[in-house]
Amino acid sequence: MSRVSKEEDLESCGQRYASRNRVSRSAMINEVCDPLGWDRKHAIKALNGKVTLVSKAKERGSKPTHGEKLQATIASI
Repeated sequence: MSRVSKEEDLESCGQRYASRNRVSRSAMINEVCDPLGWDRKHAIKALNGKVTLVSKAKERGSKPTHGEKLQATIASI
């Protein structure tokens, strides 16, 4: 299954997911989990729109406090 088809399938299921009752939601979660190979928790987050297939993660950690010249000097030591 290509990434584009996964996104389209997830989008269509996500729109229907919000208006379903508990039993229908459970069936829809199973419908998403099986072909994508996801856990139920991940599928629930994806259907609620809290997870995307595209990686948009920010770089973590603190920013460098030294300039490039000083970093090169420190690295050479």
